[in-house]
Amino acid sequence: MSMIIAKRDTHIIIRNKRDEYVHRPNDSYNILKYESFGGNRVMHTFDNECKVEETYNERIFNCYYKEQLLQLRNANEICEAIISKDNQLFIDLFKKNFYDLNKAQLLQGLVDNNSTLKGRVRRTKNDDFIVDECFKVDSHANTYVLEHHYIKNTKREKRWRNLCTVVPRTIKKMNIYTKEIGNVEVDQATLRCLTKIFGLIQPHTWDIVIWNQIPNWLKRIYKDELEAFNKRIVK
Repeated sequence: MSMIIAKRDTHIIIRNKRDEYVHRPNDSYNILKYESFGGNRVMHTFDNECKVEETYNERIFNCYYKEQLLQLRNANEICEAIISKDNQLFIDLFKKNFYDLNKAQLLQGLVDNNSTLKGRVRRTKNDDFIVDECFKVDSHANTYVLEHHYIKNTKREKRWRNLCTVVPRTIKKMNIYTKEIGNVEVDQATLRCLTKIFGLIQPHTWDIVIWNQIPNWLKRIYKDELEAFNKRIVK
């Protein structure tokens, strides 16, 4: 069995099973592994919903929550939760990673469940979102406008041009419910994407900066919609 024989500010000294002395970083993972598990795999059950099992590769963990499995490399954060016996710390870490892995699908769900967006927004295989077939919002909340179609190698393709759009400086935090693990917090990047998608399907809210960036053929299409909206406001 391996064991810690000395601790320094930056590292620990371990005597391993072969009676050799080795140095390891002084972090939560190594402290837990060599103080509580004798250098063997770290395994811990928080409750009937949460447990972790280190794989045969150091610092890589199979993590379970509500029958969902994620393989995580957040060794120090996982070990800090075990040392402090804080299952909520582990749950928060699990939910964050679950969200990051499923971000595009969750954003798609928000779009599909909104009556204003449904049928007007579609997701591409690259996880971009196409609005009314003439705008695009990518995963970094960058926006584009369709400049025109063109023929390349006998195939019709689209040419996109950057579109300068802005969102409010402060965006309210938002949680969404998932059937797998319950509520998860939506990150700022996704909220910016969603805000820009909403903005692009409402031409009557555009400022002059956006209007001047779209091509003439698209202005003609939206002109009637803008006029019709303004007439409804006047009435």
